[in-house]
Amino acid sequence: MAYNEKDDVVLKEIEVAVKEEAGNILTGKIMQYNKGQKKLQLGRKVAGRNGWQFAKLGRLTKEELPIVIELIEKLKGELE
Repeated sequence: MAYNEKDDVVLKEIEVAVKEEAGNILTGKIMQYNKGQKKLQLGRKVAGRNGWQFAKLGRLTKEELPIVIELIEKLKGELE
């Protein structure tokens, strides 16, 4: 079965701007594909020439780590 974008649903999303770095937003989402298991997706948005662009979370700075922990804590209850 091929991936169908219509079946990929964002159930909840939280975005937090990183104050130390302008143009950097950390995101946490609860996603569900085709009414399957709910999953947590962490990522980042960075300001580019054409607006905001999605990027992998990748390596974290010391300032970003508490933000990611907070996102996980806020969203973990939605996985049940």
